[in-house]
Amino acid sequence: MRIAFTRKYEWALLPAKHRIPPPPDESAMYERNFRWVRQPRRAERCGPWRLGSDLGWIVRSPVDICLTPVHDVQVAGFEGELTAFWQATGFEEVWPRPNGATAVRRTGWLRLYDIATEDGWRSMFVPNGDGSVEWHLGWEMEFPDTHFVLVLPADVPSGLEVPTGVLNHRAVQRLNAATGFSVAIRPHRTVRLKRGQPFARVVLLHPDSIKATAVEAGPEEEGG
Repeated sequence: MRIAFTRKYEWALLPAKHRIPPPPDESAMYERNFRWVRQPRRAERCGPWRLGSDLGWIVRSPVDICLTPVHDVQVAGFEGELTAFWQATGFEEVWPRPNGATAVRRTGWLRLYDIATEDGWRSMFVPNGDGSVEWHLGWEMEFPDTHFVLVLPADVPSGLEVPTGVLNHRAVQRLNAATGFSVAIRPHRTVRLKRGQPFARVVLLHPDSIKATAVEAGPEEEGG
């Protein structure tokens, strides 16, 4: 099975496979030179840990950016009264979303990275509610339509949350047709990211893993 990542815009950074190089075997050196200390076990030599660390593809920031918390609220009924709304509430930006809108106190980085598309300028970041933002990353992902994509945090800087999510093929196709695959983020304090810095991971899931059920088994209770 193969997954295809395609750069949609020249600034995009495609997900990269994470590989941990094997550590040098220094056990003999420790034994020769130290009275007490030995190093027979290291995480890098643990098969399950290595497999888990190498799982999926690493998602990297495509820009140098300073993220700050997003203060938002779900709103409706402001149509025709936008000026009165922000004067009364202090929420200066209103972003249309399905089933309403998200009002946000002015947060410069949300619009600082508007990107050029065939349809004009589009925002790289779109408020998603509850302090989270959809980060559109400028690349497409193709995979079998029976599978799912699991989004996980990876090497996330302190203060930045990457909520875990699962996307089906149809949802990913919609993202591909817009400004590319997106990952939800939620900054809890000021966080600086450099271009190329990892912050998330994508993993392909077999549909059986979504439908799996657990069966409890074990010794019967006494007196049962």
